[in-house]
Amino acid sequence: MPKFTCKVCGVQHSPAQNPPARCLICEDDRQYVRAEGQKWVELAQHKNQHDTIWHKVEDNVYRLSITPHLVGIGQDPHFIQTQNGNYLWDCMPLINDQLIEDIKAKGGLKAIAISHPHFYSNVVDWSQAFDNIPIYIHINDRPWVQEASDNILFWEGDELRLEDDVTLIKCGGHFNGSSVMHWAGASDGQGILFANDTICPQKRINSISFMYSFPNVIPLPARKVAHIGKIIAPYKFDRLYGAFKENVMPNADQLVQQAVKRYIKALE
Repeated sequence: MPKFTCKVCGVQHSPAQNPPARCLICEDDRQYVRAEGQKWVELAQHKNQHDTIWHKVEDNVYRLSITPHLVGIGQDPHFIQTQNGNYLWDCMPLINDQLIEDIKAKGGLKAIAISHPHFYSNVVDWSQAFDNIPIYIHINDRPWVQEASDNILFWEGDELRLEDDVTLIKCGGHFNGSSVMHWAGASDGQGILFANDTICPQKRINSISFMYSFPNVIPLPARKVAHIGKIIAPYKFDRLYGAFKENVMPNADQLVQQAVKRYIKALE
């Protein structure tokens, strides 16, 4: 049976004879349904109809982008080369044969980690393309998973250490299970935080914000932003990378704490 993917959010659903009646992710206040109504696509029909561009952002870190943009929000995942294997941080809706070959040439993938439901994409297909590697999703976001798979590992608690220097941190806020990835083993030893929509870099240089809904412009409560600042405080990182090309560097850990204070002060 075919798999149908929401054209707006790019999240693929479990195999079915007909498209789902609704996309629960888009109907949620954090996303939206287009005025013309819900649209569905079959990603299998678009395979190898696009190119993937590798952007080297620093040693051992690449941002992957799709051209042309056919479906989904348009986020860019990151390919991270650690000493013990390669990780994909978040996902994008399309995967092609050339990209699979390129990743295998760089050593393949050890696992995929997902920050929140908007970036689930077709992560199960990605896992299967690389010999059923594990997909890490926080258990708080389990209700949003639209395609079940034994390859999904739902982790619990506030942090999960994938390697000695790679840690997933559950910050909450944007979603209950919204998470970030901290890599202490970056090439210069200064540390990186892959934060995406949880701690979101803005277009203005060195600017960071926090939102419940980006398209509907709904802010987070001050208490949730304070929690993000508290839980991320022990981690040191010089750079912060988001999913839409922006980055914050240097001294990003200090900038995050300043942004938390500024945000709370504005609400008060």
